[in-house]
Amino acid sequence: MKFYTIVCLGAFLPRLVKKPRELISFLAGAVVSQIPTLYYLVHEPELFLNAVVFQATRPINGVNLYYSMVAVRGLEEVLSLTRLILFVFVAAIVLLSFYYAKKNVELNEAITGLMLAYVVFAPVTNEQLLAAIVPLGLLSRNFSHKLTIFPLLYIAFNSTYHYFAIPIFFADAGLRALWESLNSLWGLWVKDYQLHLRYLFGLGLSFSSFSLLISSLKQEYITLKFHIPRLWRRRIDRGRGLQ
Repeated sequence: MKFYTIVCLGAFLPRLVKKPRELISFLAGAVVSQIPTLYYLVHEPELFLNAVVFQATRPINGVNLYYSMVAVRGLEEVLSLTRLILFVFVAAIVLLSFYYAKKNVELNEAITGLMLAYVVFAPVTNEQLLAAIVPLGLLSRNFSHKLTIFPLLYIAFNSTYHYFAIPIFFADAGLRALWESLNSLWGLWVKDYQLHLRYLFGLGLSFSSFSLLISSLKQEYITLKFHIPRLWRRRIDRGRGLQ
């Protein structure tokens, strides 16, 4: 149960409200894609609702501005902060949706802006969510390919031991011992600094995303510059000299 794409509704609905046929088509497609979810809801309603509540109220986690609060604060305070952050997140998405609707921003740009807002304001931003957001962003002019490095760094320092556990290391005892040595060495170098590094990556991703989000809201003006070829420029200068 992942809800991160729901923020894109703010980009679609303003365009579909005035077009009943397109709205019906959109809703039909959404229903068809959610048939497994509806089946789960009918047969296991309690488990389904528990999953929804869990995902909607998950404490702070992932590569974002708030990650350090997990270690600094107690669980009760983290849950309270999560509710506050969730309120800020919803408010930001609603305001952006109204802004894009009012300015009639292109669909792809609106989707990218809302996804960037998710990266900045959402309390939970894990690497699998970023893997879906980044390809969408790369289709937009208000995005930077440099953002793709942050999820990769977060993964590398969040689940380090998995990255040496490729099948070849389990082919025989010698390779298995090599894997264990690499894992121990990596842990020795990184383990004590994992929390700090992940927080720095979260700050970098959030501030970079926020900067892109703000720049996408600015109006773009087209300027024209007339360039005189060098040969003509020399003739003009000679003419002025003769005068």
